[in-house]
Amino acid sequence: MKRYLEQMVAMWALLLEIGLYIDQPTVQAYLRLLHLQIVLERRELTVLARLYGAKNQTFPINDAKGSLHLFAENKSFYIDHRYKKMNIEDFWNLIEHTGSRQSPEGHSEAIQRQLSEQPPREIQDFDRHMRILEAASYTWDIWGAAYLINGGCSDDGFDYFRGWLILQGKTVFEKALQNPDSLADLPGLEEDVECEDVLYVARQAYESVTGNEMPLVQTNLPPLGDDWDFDNRDEMKSRYPKLFTKFGW
Repeated sequence: MKRYLEQMVAMWALLLEIGLYIDQPTVQAYLRLLHLQIVLERRELTVLARLYGAKNQTFPINDAKGSLHLFAENKSFYIDHRYKKMNIEDFWNLIEHTGSRQSPEGHSEAIQRQLSEQPPREIQDFDRHMRILEAASYTWDIWGAAYLINGGCSDDGFDYFRGWLILQGKTVFEKALQNPDSLADLPGLEEDVECEDVLYVARQAYESVTGNEMPLVQTNLPPLGDDWDFDNRDEMKSRYPKLFTKFGW
């Protein structure tokens, strides 16, 4: 048993070293796989597996699908070698080039479909960036703009407004953080400006890919900053001159 555990640890170390990702429950489900060795040759990834009662076998990667299956006792051992850490620029590219001309709900659905084609860890990266941006936009200044645009804004409504704001892309988002009144320049603000669906696209995509719930990302929201009365006409007109011209009272 000790030797077996050593082999499993060595397998994990090797996979991590070359940047592969294996879903842990899957590994645990196929503990009868004794040994796994990764061979890199001529830009091809192959796997040499030694199974109980079987000779060494080499299995080529299917590059089109980006996946590989080893078969032991009619069960498959799945390795996903596609994982590449999603950085913030990758996140924004996905937001801006996936269904961006649709309604917020349609845009969210398109993002979810795209995420469902990614490895689980990349889906988690997307969710991590989403939570960071939600926290970055959790300010009284942004809330005041949401209050004006939507004619009021509850706690939940503010979450959904920030989801919509992220869907507008990097330039609009960052500009709004610096000057929320810049949102007055955007078209299509006549309807309710919010999107709940986008807050859950990663979670739903992860479940569709793995069959498991995605581990939750713990995000500590920052202080909102100095507050003021959103129903104070003079205050709102002073802080949001362009938005107040469109939506004020």
